[in-house]
Amino acid sequence: MKRVVFFIGSALASFTLLSCAAQRQAAVSDPVIIDGMVLVEQGAFTMGSDDGEVSERPAHEVFVSEYLIDRYEVSAREFADFLNARGNANDPFFSAGRHSTVVEGDDGSYAPRKGYDAYPANNLTWYGAASYCRWADKRLPTEAEWEKAARGEDVRIYPWGNNPPDEKLARYDQTWSGEGRGVLTPVDTLPAGASYYGAVNMAGNVWEWVSDWYRQNYCNYCPDVDRSGEVAARLLGKENTPFASRWEEQEMISPERVDPRGAAFGDFKVLRGGSWTDTEPLMKVTVRYWRLPEERGLNMGFRCARDSRQR
Repeated sequence: MKRVVFFIGSALASFTLLSCAAQRQAAVSDPVIIDGMVLVEQGAFTMGSDDGEVSERPAHEVFVSEYLIDRYEVSAREFADFLNARGNANDPFFSAGRHSTVVEGDDGSYAPRKGYDAYPANNLTWYGAASYCRWADKRLPTEAEWEKAARGEDVRIYPWGNNPPDEKLARYDQTWSGEGRGVLTPVDTLPAGASYYGAVNMAGNVWEWVSDWYRQNYCNYCPDVDRSGEVAARLLGKENTPFASRWEEQEMISPERVDPRGAAFGDFKVLRGGSWTDTEPLMKVTVRYWRLPEERGLNMGFRCARDSRQR
């Protein structure tokens, strides 16, 4: 069974204007790279944005323990090796497309297309991404880990800083034509667009699966974002309590603050980072998208993370 889905993120309604343009912002001057992964030290950072879409709100401080994240997205060569070792009967992890995917073949015999070894694996499911990471003795990053690795501690808008993207910083706003694979770029290109901690292509190229189930915003019930808190209040028997005091007394409605793992269950899994087909606003580090975990797309890939104590 061959399935190919062309996934295009919808354009955001608004774009934050910069009050002070700057060149690439200061970052970790000498990234710590261990086994192809960059070290992200423990500490707090600002996650989300009050100026973005509903799914990005609210901006809130999060503490994240030390971890490692892949410097580059998982490549066609790496993912083909996994498919051959693990198997892919009935395509639960990946579907090969004749003109669209950088990996070709069928169950038991996969290989990168000629000249595409270092391009990001695409058209794979969340299950394929999660299984690859386990196979490699790693795991998918959480949303918080992904965003901290991209954003750092200085509340930057893009992985490289606050300047809008261009062709030296990110692979984005490309048009599919012919076989189409040229819209992608190898995982180790565009170093000028590296993130605060030195991870490359965290904006554009392919959307990246993360471990979290999707929920509309970072609170279970955010009164300043939607009205679902009123429904929760009725269920809790607190419908006569002033909204503000309900917010203050119910910890369950506040965003998780320490090593958040997202919702306990859901229908959709989250993707981060934008892709080659998306426009400038979707390159922002706070942008979120979501798909069913069995879905796949020509602009969907991933990178892995690992607890630092494993090193």
